[in-house]
Amino acid sequence: MSKPITISYSKVSTFKTCPQKYYLNSTYPIEISNSALPFGKAVETGVDVVIEGGKLEDAKLKFQECWKRLPASRWEGPKDVFDSETIFYYGTDYDKQLIQDDDVTQVEAWQKELLPETKLKWQDQMDMFSGALKDGTTIEGAERKFANRVMWLCCLRRGGLMIEAFVRDLLPKIEEVVSAQKSISIKNDEGDKVNGFIDYIMKLKGYDEPIVVDLKTAGKFYTGHDLNTSDQLGIYAAAEKINYIGYMVLSKTIKHDKSCDKCGHARENSRKTNCERCDEGKYTKVDSRADTQLLVRKLRDGEAQEVMDDFSDVLLAVKNGVNWKNPGSCFDYNKKCEYYDFCWAGKKAEDLPGVKKKST
Repeated sequence: MSKPITISYSKVSTFKTCPQKYYLNSTYPIEISNSALPFGKAVETGVDVVIEGGKLEDAKLKFQECWKRLPASRWEGPKDVFDSETIFYYGTDYDKQLIQDDDVTQVEAWQKELLPETKLKWQDQMDMFSGALKDGTTIEGAERKFANRVMWLCCLRRGGLMIEAFVRDLLPKIEEVVSAQKSISIKNDEGDKVNGFIDYIMKLKGYDEPIVVDLKTAGKFYTGHDLNTSDQLGIYAAAEKINYIGYMVLSKTIKHDKSCDKCGHARENSRKTNCERCDEGKYTKVDSRADTQLLVRKLRDGEAQEVMDDFSDVLLAVKNGVNWKNPGSCFDYNKKCEYYDFCWAGKKAEDLPGVKKKST
């Protein structure tokens, strides 16, 4: 019998996505993370403030503090976010309508500092940069630093709106928080263990049993299929002997509704700039808001055991060194995998940008 192993759920997930990536990451961990990871952590830290009974403004301040510098976590020490060279932003992080009037002076100062020779207005500069990033074009040096700062600022404004949306839409549905960030360890019959953390176990209005809830920040809403196939929530629910699982989703896609600056009439035709009601004002007043989603379902009879059996199969594959490359995951989230050139272009792992060999 092989020796039992202990593994985190995130590593189990990586193995299921691409075993090759799992093995490479064990020796050459990725140093660059996409913006979604630290942003999600910062938003969740702000949400925790209101869940614990704090005020909205305190929650937004906590988020802003963490979005500048993430505090130490159970996995790593404190991490600067602003101007970090290890955070990759997407073109979709940019939303010019999130830049407030008070922000423009700062953005123009960044542009003058980093791109002193440019003749473009900052909006045109960012339209060009974000378009290039969406197309997969690489931006480097001062241009990349400027783009990152503006996208960081957009995320700063976006996060505040998302926490407002949580307080408006989701907080009233919470009757009780049974636990938050609960540490669990799940063991199979062979002694293998998966360690993880449950975001929340909650009692929600309309449900007579506790629910294992995962808080998500996402560019688009989840589907029933996403919840049906969430083995992470299934494993956590099985470990806690809970019958319900759910997602609370905070949308990163912000809606900007415009109204007349004179009479307040809401714009109905996005092509109109002059008010159709009073003929005096313009549609320049912007109301920005984030949307939320709550998905909950009950586990099927026998589903918990199915999830546990699947978890055991994955750990058996890991212990036996089962390995293959999954081409379908090479460009997840429109970003090339850090190990792509190792797998498909013959480069040595130690020569790959953004990874570093783990010290022994």
